[in-house]
Amino acid sequence: PGALYIGQALHKTSFQMDEEGTIAAAFSSIRLDSIREPNSGAKFYVDRPFLFVIRDNYTHGILFIGKIKRPVWEE
Repeated sequence: PGALYIGQALHKTSFQMDEEGTIAAAFSSIRLDSIREPNSGAKFYVDRPFLFVIRDNYTHGILFIGKIKRPVWEE
């Protein structure tokens, strides 16, 4: 199989607050696409749980935080 890359990331939230309380919900979706020949970018091997952050280069705001609990290694 080819290398994977993030083809699309989507995050939606809703927040409602009134006299009776607060309701908040969030939904995230990431579509992974593959390419047959990987580019010359660096390889990233994962052999333990880790956290990652996707951040805006201009504002430095955090766009997405993720956690990989059990990485699976396949050749």
